[in-house]
Amino acid sequence: MAAWLALPILATAADPALERAATAMRSNELKSIRYAADGVGYTFGQAYKPGLPWPKIKMNSFVRTINCETGAMREEIVFTRAEALGGGGYPHTASQRNDQYVSGGYAWNQTAGGPVAGPRAVADRVVDLALRRDQGCAAQRCQGRHEDGG
Repeated sequence: MAAWLALPILATAADPALERAATAMRSNELKSIRYAADGVGYTFGQAYKPGLPWPKIKMNSFVRTINCETGAMREEIVFTRAEALGGGGYPHTASQRNDQYVSGGYAWNQTAGGPVAGPRAVADRVVDLALRRDQGCAAQRCQGRHEDGG
């Protein structure tokens, strides 16, 4: 029980150290941040056979770019099935590419046929952007605002 009571004190004591580290790294001067990853995961969808796990996918590449000055974000995702008898609606042999954007009150996806509006994704992407601001952007500039886009 005493450990739980001490947690707020420890978190408060760490703040000056974090501020000094941020100042040393000049994180308040960041205009944008970009990071990339790859790996495997699972997707929603029916498994090939009942009782099997959800369909496994291979994330060939994942790149997220955040503009700290405008509060905009782009995600470029390329993935394929990780197993021949998968599911989840992904192509059997080719990779699938998803380019997803959010800026202000607008969200959209870029497809081979051109841009497609994604108004249902605005709130989720704005929250995602706001959560990611602490991964490198100065909090006061990368706030992820949800404005009525019309």
